[in-house]
Amino acid sequence: MEENATSTTTNPESSTPGTILGGGDLPSTESSGSFNPDTLPVELRNEPSLRNFKSWDDLAKSYVHATKKLGAPSEELVRVASNGDLGEVYDRLGRPKTAAEYKFDGEAPEEFKQFAHETGLSQDQASKFYDYLGNLGRESNDKAMKAYEQEQLQYQGQLNQEWGDDYKKNAELSRRAFLQFADSDTVKFMEETGMGNHPGMTKMFARIGQFLTEDNRLVGGQDGLVGGMSPATAESKIAERKSDPEFMKAYINGEHPDHANAVKEFQNLFNYLHPEN
Repeated sequence: MEENATSTTTNPESSTPGTILGGGDLPSTESSGSFNPDTLPVELRNEPSLRNFKSWDDLAKSYVHATKKLGAPSEELVRVASNGDLGEVYDRLGRPKTAAEYKFDGEAPEEFKQFAHETGLSQDQASKFYDYLGNLGRESNDKAMKAYEQEQLQYQGQLNQEWGDDYKKNAELSRRAFLQFADSDTVKFMEETGMGNHPGMTKMFARIGQFLTEDNRLVGGQDGLVGGMSPATAESKIAERKSDPEFMKAYINGEHPDHANAVKEFQNLFNYLHPEN
């Protein structure tokens, strides 16, 4: 008599999980959303920071929180090299690729462009810095000019107070005595520096002029010589200047920075040469 046995053949397509006693695959104790670092690539499995997450949701929330805290996605952040090389940082912040690519209002010295590039300045930063230096230089020049003008007024005021009614006479003695011995370069120095009005210098040459007058050795005035320079001396100075290529370049070229000074000097020398004019 056959026994009707219930078939216990397992359908291979069955999704029924195995049992502990049956020896099949153990049912998973993790939910579908759980996170296990051991399932990650080898280089990430032992990362301590990943061991704190229990689910993929936790990991995703942590990433979103970190991005919001940093203010930008990781690919938009600037990485600082461990060796102290900030070149990549400067480039990401807007530094031109080369120093020659900086653009300024007017022509900036190449040295400044190189300085800006080595310092890591962006185009905007370099432009503002260059403008600041220009304004600073102009302000400094204005202050220096005002100080110079004030100093000259003080010099003349001091001499006026000390000489009184003899101011014009002593000033003329000083001028003639100085021009009797000074060459054109010294005259130019006195004019450019304002030392020609310095009270100590002016009074010294006034005393020299007085001594020369007493010995009838001061040129100018009564003997027909002008300003302490004889026509012969003026002619010699003119020849000397004509043989100077740099001076003649300034005299001929109207755009040369020393053109006005050269013309003025020649005019003065020709006045000494022809005092009647």
